[in-house]
Amino acid sequence: AKPNVILIYSDDHGYADLAAQGVDKDIRTPHLDALARDGVRFARGYVTAPQCVPSRAGVITGRYQQRFGVDDNLKGPLPLAELTIAERLKAAGYVSAHVGKWHLEPTPRSDGKAEPGNPHAFLPGAQGFAEYYTGAMNNFVASHDLKGNRLPNAPQRLNDPRFRCVWQADAAISFVERNARDPFFLYLAFYTPHVPLESPEPWFSQTPAHLPKERRQALAMIAAMDDGIGRLRAALKARGLEQK
Repeated sequence: AKPNVILIYSDDHGYADLAAQGVDKDIRTPHLDALARDGVRFARGYVTAPQCVPSRAGVITGRYQQRFGVDDNLKGPLPLAELTIAERLKAAGYVSAHVGKWHLEPTPRSDGKAEPGNPHAFLPGAQGFAEYYTGAMNNFVASHDLKGNRLPNAPQRLNDPRFRCVWQADAAISFVERNARDPFFLYLAFYTPHVPLESPEPWFSQTPAHLPKERRQALAMIAAMDDGIGRLRAALKARGLEQK
């Protein structure tokens, strides 16, 4: 049987900010810590760049991003000629979805002007993803609604007022539930703990009160992501997919 594949990508997330690393006693990431205990932990794994666009271009293609000219945050979009993991898995019978921050569409040039062309041409749907909920904050462009209904004339722009990690986890779980019988690839790119910092509840109130506000906000945002990962794992377990 073909295993399912889930790639979870956090954003500007420091090495110390996982409790499993044993660095900071204030961090609370029980679901990510469970992944570390249950699986294989790579202590010397690195992204290919300390910036959003090139690191995502590298991970989604499996190639060093400087080979195709996307080597800093102003060098998008990802060329459509590059093969992505979703395109490769589609040929192997997989259905793929992207949720969250994509950041591989046309980007502002260094002179501050927008790149010309149709930005929809560079959405995940053009790179092998059958479904996508693409957006970092509360506005996102989607092929389906959060209940799994295909949107007419997709892509459509949707809005969800909840903290960004909450709707992103909901979208991921919706995709898994609808495709439980098929081999699937889920690229879940949480926009956390990247700025803008927020104080999402109930997580903010659970952070240590003696810490600076900005640190409490970062911890709360990471905790919100961690809870979303816990809900995703619970959905997998409920459908007998936890070991697949």
